[in-house]
Amino acid sequence: MPNAQRSRPGRHAFERMSCTEMSARASRAQLLSCSRPAPADDVIHAVQGLVRCCGRMSTRVALSRLPDRAFTLVTTISAVLFIFVWSMILISYIVCRRRRPHLHEASRLKMPGGVAMCYVVLAFFGFLIWALTQKEDTLRALLVTPVWFAALGIAWAALCRRRPRQDRQTVSRHHSDRTQRS
Repeated sequence: MPNAQRSRPGRHAFERMSCTEMSARASRAQLLSCSRPAPADDVIHAVQGLVRCCGRMSTRVALSRLPDRAFTLVTTISAVLFIFVWSMILISYIVCRRRRPHLHEASRLKMPGGVAMCYVVLAFFGFLIWALTQKEDTLRALLVTPVWFAALGIAWAALCRRRPRQDRQTVSRHHSDRTQRS
């Protein structure tokens, strides 16, 4: 396979790249393509990456123009999202231990404290949420967090509607095949 084909990532690789990686790849592509015009797909991906980077930077500029409350808003929302993600991980661990204890027994990597430690951590997360309700600025950010979850839910529903039904069935079948093997 020629180097030019190997070095060009697919569409999904561009979506995972940071702004710095995209600009470095674009600079390299410009150096390599002095004698040949860029394929239309490369141009489209470069424009999409540029728009995505500009969107990220404009969000940062907008947040920097807000008063000091912006920092509190962003950090509180990120803390709540962190708590949410780790709560889901801990709850999944508890459910897995109940439904499939034989897998835990066979595992070499056991969590210290097991299920009891999960409940301790969940209680600590509850305390953190309570602590965030005690100040007006963090309470305001805490109350904005459901808006973020609603936006994620709407985006997820839109993506699922756009995805062909056959792909969803394939993913579902793949998931059921994996669970039957366990």
